[in-house]
Amino acid sequence: MADERTVKVRVISARYPPEKQANPALIFGMQDKAKNVHPGAEQANGEIWFECELRVKHDAKNGTLNFLGDFTHGTPTQRFIYLALGYSENGHYVGIKRWKIHLSPLTWTQVEQAIDRSATLQAKIEGTRAASVPLLDDGWIVV
Repeated sequence: MADERTVKVRVISARYPPEKQANPALIFGMQDKAKNVHPGAEQANGEIWFECELRVKHDAKNGTLNFLGDFTHGTPTQRFIYLALGYSENGHYVGIKRWKIHLSPLTWTQVEQAIDRSATLQAKIEGTRAASVPLLDDGWIVV
């Protein structure tokens, strides 16, 4: 039987992508399953924070986690979050590129710690090069 919990997740981009720096009219945000892009909150230090809540199912038999929600993409065992860059054309979002932030490095212990402490699971990326991106510093942490 799978245990399900809800956890807050934050992805931090260390800076805007170069394209957005050159053209502030571009849209940079967290992409949901409906392909809507939700802007982040720019911090005083130039970082951009993106936050959402995800449901997490834990299968105690095999130890796997399955992240669920409007902002998860991929297969049940290889979930990820997208940050996307694009523009609006006639009221519709047109994508240019995406950053894939993998959730698979997260553990059930981290999920439980975040919930027990009313904390957030947080990861930081560089924000300059798209595709599957490496996490900076210590990867996913509880803050």
